[in-house]
Amino acid sequence: MVIDNDRRLLRYVRTILESTGNEVVACESGQDALEYLRSDNHPNVVLASNRLADTSVCDLLAGIRKLAPRSSVVLMAHVCEYGDVLPAIREGIRDVLIKPFLAEDLHDLLTALAPSQATKAEVSGTE
Repeated sequence: MVIDNDRRLLRYVRTILESTGNEVVACESGQDALEYLRSDNHPNVVLASNRLADTSVCDLLAGIRKLAPRSSVVLMAHVCEYGDVLPAIREGIRDVLIKPFLAEDLHDLLTALAPSQATKAEVSGTE
């Protein structure tokens, strides 16, 4: 699942992940992502922007933990916003992916999150 307000970033991540056979669900808002999770969907990995227009990152993380506790959550943040991720770290995110990132960075991260299984990531979407 990928959650970001930026449609270009959602397309970028979708292209990278689908090119290697991953299932991708992309959401443009935190509320869309939580609605998807309420439908009993449990992605292996959630890539979430730290800046969403409709939801604070702490509220989003709490919702993900409640609805999909086994999902590994990675926060995507711009270099200049890195200091803003401390509350998310306290909420239990697995890693931080600094924007802008290369396809290789994303693949390396997903491989590290699921070393014993084929790297399948869902990216939650309303694009």
